[in-house]
Amino acid sequence: PLFDSLADLVNKLNPDIIFLTGDQAVSTASIEIMERYLSKITVPCAKFAVSGNWEFSPKTGVLEKFDDYCSALTYSGFELLANNGEVLDFDGKKLAVYGLEPLLCGNPSFENFAPLENAANVVLGHCPVLFDQLPQTDLPLLMLSGHTHGGQVLIFGKALYFPEGTGQYYSGIYKNGNNTLFVSTGVGNRTLEIRNLAPSIEIITFVFDENKNYKETRFQTVEVY
Repeated sequence: PLFDSLADLVNKLNPDIIFLTGDQAVSTASIEIMERYLSKITVPCAKFAVSGNWEFSPKTGVLEKFDDYCSALTYSGFELLANNGEVLDFDGKKLAVYGLEPLLCGNPSFENFAPLENAANVVLGHCPVLFDQLPQTDLPLLMLSGHTHGGQVLIFGKALYFPEGTGQYYSGIYKNGNNTLFVSTGVGNRTLEIRNLAPSIEIITFVFDENKNYKETRFQTVEVY
């Protein structure tokens, strides 16, 4: 029911672009489940995904079925990025998207990363600690991450555990010079089917000026019921 609600919510929001920041598949069986629900997102827009540590972990078996995983994403309309990117043009307003391989079990690289002037430059990186590797340029850069589940289970407002790759970035907005990181708490669970943090998605608005130059980014968290 949660994933049905998620698909319905995204369709109602009718976004211009959709980002997935990793851990879509956590077992070989979940590849089919992922495809079933992602294919219910029928908004005719650009859709991008990066893999997380679970897709690359030898413990899950997804890597052995990686062709099936990629095919499921493609069937659902998503393009998988792995140390590469793409530039989108919305009537002169440009958005450059670059996706990293996962830090854990993968090989993330900024070698092919080339941010554009006057564009909204977005980096998808599953583990938030990758923010420490994000290049400092004269251009504002935005990294979107997941991985942490916001701690998943909070006791008196504090998480009991954060996975490797979290660093000091567990949820929300962080700044470093011109760079901004947003860590989504997401909708899923880690190992235990227990979560007292509301499943949520993020609405991200890229604001451009009258000359179609990128100006700022705004965030809104929406809970999924």
